[in-house]
Amino acid sequence: MISIIIPLYNGEEYIGNIINCFSKQLYKNFELVFVNDGSTDDSYNQLLYYKERSGLNVTIINQVNQGVSAARNIGIKESKGDYLCFCDVDDLVEDTYLYDMYNILNQRETQIVFCKHKVIKAPYNQDLFSNYIDTGHVKIVDMLTCLRDFLYGRLKSGCCTIMVSKEILLNNHLQFAEGFKYSEDLHMLWRIIANCNKIAYLDKTLYKYLLRPNSATSKFNEDRFDGYVLMKELEVYFESKTPDFSSEYKKYGAAKLMWSIVWQASNYKDRVQYNLFIRKYNIKNELKKLITFNNAKVAISSFLFIISPLLFKILSSKYGAKFIH
Repeated sequence: MISIIIPLYNGEEYIGNIINCFSKQLYKNFELVFVNDGSTDDSYNQLLYYKERSGLNVTIINQVNQGVSAARNIGIKESKGDYLCFCDVDDLVEDTYLYDMYNILNQRETQIVFCKHKVIKAPYNQDLFSNYIDTGHVKIVDMLTCLRDFLYGRLKSGCCTIMVSKEILLNNHLQFAEGFKYSEDLHMLWRIIANCNKIAYLDKTLYKYLLRPNSATSKFNEDRFDGYVLMKELEVYFESKTPDFSSEYKKYGAAKLMWSIVWQASNYKDRVQYNLFIRKYNIKNELKKLITFNNAKVAISSFLFIISPLLFKILSSKYGAKFIH
């Protein structure tokens, strides 16, 4: 069985859509584990309504508000499936989301499979940044290859575009980092990859991130430095877990996340706020590491930041949101 863990906080308006997505799944042996993280709206009653009427295997867990990581962790603990997926309540999945990934895990005997995703801008469901045609091709890689693909941007994923053996998480005591508002999913995903020996990439778009005007992705605040803290923590983890990869990660891992934070800040802050922001943090030392990064946009823009943070802001304003999500 597959367990899909769905945390929600004040998500009453989205519950019907995600339930509808899973009611259409081609693969039927699954449970939906909703973790109601202290919602103050009508989320709980909506969950009860759909649990009663959908005919799906729905588990509802209520907890006082502790954040998305704590919600996912309790969902993992209470889940009954052999495989895990993580969804956000306000996103959408294709009808073969479970079927395609489950078949790969079983037929190819892999421990984790990644699917493709697209970003859909609400309210008009505009497909952003995606002119790509899926091939349906499956590629099998080892752990070190996957870590390098993830580091250098050849693999673009978050926790919502994977299906993973629950055994991997339990045997390696993997949990989402609690108390952080950003990048806790990437922190978890890095460690999941580091504990898998056989990994599959599915070249098929099965997950849709809905980008809304009031979503966390469409805003900027300095809590985003949570991600930088978590990426720095991983340097110690990789030193002991994957020494062959450790030096590469130490050079580029946290630095790449810092680049992303600064790119976001340069788009969302005016010039005065941006200048105050970059003086507050030790950004140049991290971005210097990226001058030799294999992605030309990141390397060139990092070099421009070293010369002039204003040039970096001009560049990011021109190319903008394409590199934010």
